[in-house]
Amino acid sequence: NVDDDSTGKECGTIRFCRFLVFIPLGLWVVLIFSLSSQPYEEQSIRPFLYEHFDQEKVREWMPDVKIHYRTSTIHAQTAPFHFIEFVFRKSAHLFVYAVLAILSYMALLHGRMRWGWKCLAILLFVAVIALLDEWNQSVTPQRTSAIQDVGIDLLGASLGLALAGLSHYLNKRLRGG
Repeated sequence: NVDDDSTGKECGTIRFCRFLVFIPLGLWVVLIFSLSSQPYEEQSIRPFLYEHFDQEKVREWMPDVKIHYRTSTIHAQTAPFHFIEFVFRKSAHLFVYAVLAILSYMALLHGRMRWGWKCLAILLFVAVIALLDEWNQSVTPQRTSAIQDVGIDLLGASLGLALAGLSHYLNKRLRGG
């Protein structure tokens, strides 16, 4: 049984083609765990900020905003580079887990699951990966884990899932389906 994939090349059996879509998903999960296994100093963008920007000038541009996270308060004007890094790191959580949800959606796209069950399965999968990721950080030197990050990860996954669903819907509408 030979099937053509979306690029028009022969893909082999349908089962093999369906297996191939799991490869990017697996690689993305490996990337997540490799990043969470790195010590904080290897991921910090503060050295770059101190090297390339004047903190006093950056401070002038920062809003008077404080973020309470876990046991600390991050004040944008008092510690602008710390604030920028915090926003950068949490934005990275959103992005990484949005991509995880999109790749999960693509892997399940041709499955027989209904839309709602598919979304639930993806969010449960992402939650498990996020929890394991936080556990991994808890056993990695110079890293801390935070259950709040799992919430940020799930928000990113929800955004990615919404984007994937919207893209799929618009694609079907454009094709007349």
